[in-house]
Amino acid sequence: TIRDRHDGNWWLYLAIGGNVTNNGTWTNYRTTLNGSGNQTMSQAAGTNWGSSITLDKSGGEIVAGSDLEISQTMTMNFGTLRMGGYDLTFRGSPFLQSGTVYTTGGLSQVDGAGEVIKSTRFIGTTTIRNTVHIGQGNVFEGTLIVDGTLQNALNRDVTNTVEGNVINNGSIQNIVSNWWLTLNITGNITNNGV
Repeated sequence: TIRDRHDGNWWLYLAIGGNVTNNGTWTNYRTTLNGSGNQTMSQAAGTNWGSSITLDKSGGEIVAGSDLEISQTMTMNFGTLRMGGYDLTFRGSPFLQSGTVYTTGGLSQVDGAGEVIKSTRFIGTTTIRNTVHIGQGNVFEGTLIVDGTLQNALNRDVTNTVEGNVINNGSIQNIVSNWWLTLNITGNITNNGV
């Protein structure tokens, strides 16, 4: 178990230059991944990253070694996340911001209604599973496949860009009327859903 002392006064900050694997509970205040080369990030089934994660790398990438489930914010100051075919799941309403994610896997959100991605570039084929609440300024470079529901976060008008194709097998929608999701799409659109 990696966690804070829970009296409200002491926080545990970790700075890690090597690989990280979570096989248990990881809920400290902040974990910074700052290695100068590639770092692998993985977790056992049934676990999640309950710590805020900051990528502050001078070189290399974060390479997923498994599906990743995030339950706190992941801030990508410097560095990229290479998911490959693994899925990235957000539990609750944490968010991923300001980075680049290379993916051929899925993106999903469980038990939350807040925006989970903003100002992030996804390169490859990104598949939306479940319901994903999207924030402002994301770019999907490649193919965006919606198998679940893609919608804006509550109380936000958002504009995002798809530099490629969209295949909708689910639903692309505004979360409620008067709050708009705008997608600027440069490629082809295939609508098999709503």
